[in-house]
Amino acid sequence: FGFEYSDKHQSLAEIQRVLAPGGLFAAVCHHRDSFTLNASRKELDIYRQGLEKNNIFAAARIYYDAKEAQSPAAPEKLKAVNYAVNRLRQAHAGHPCCDQMVEALSSIIRQAKTTPAQQLIRQIDELERDFRGAAQRLKDLSDAALSPTDMDDLVSQCLKLGFSEAHSGEIMHSPSDIAGYTLLARI
Repeated sequence: FGFEYSDKHQSLAEIQRVLAPGGLFAAVCHHRDSFTLNASRKELDIYRQGLEKNNIFAAARIYYDAKEAQSPAAPEKLKAVNYAVNRLRQAHAGHPCCDQMVEALSSIIRQAKTTPAQQLIRQIDELERDFRGAAQRLKDLSDAALSPTDMDDLVSQCLKLGFSEAHSGEIMHSPSDIAGYTLLARI
């Protein structure tokens, strides 16, 4: 697991170098059309909207800055938070990832009467970092996923490096849902 995140050609050369005669290298890799990647793409769309397009966390920070400064613009800034959250909900209603983002921010907003604005802003910053990290992990997964051509290239690379045999295959989640690829190479 994880082979596809590496420099695959460099990794194969090192694997070939360290395997003993008769040794077997086996990897399970993400498939570009797997059910996991399809679900991840949907979540990435939600993260893009919530973190970039309608950045609900930035809107909340702006509101709390205005509220703390006792700005007359604070009510309008609160409307902007509600607008951003509602746009996210409208686009992704009922999706657990959307619900999680909205509930996490709502939990902080519910503390407004009892918690200083600067503390709420720190919580919002931390929450946004967490969601950006989750989005980056999904992007990395998507970027690392392999196509049939990628797998053919890896099998060819194995044989060029001196592996005596190399094969790729598919792992199925169900009869109609692909889960990933296998790569087997023997010295």
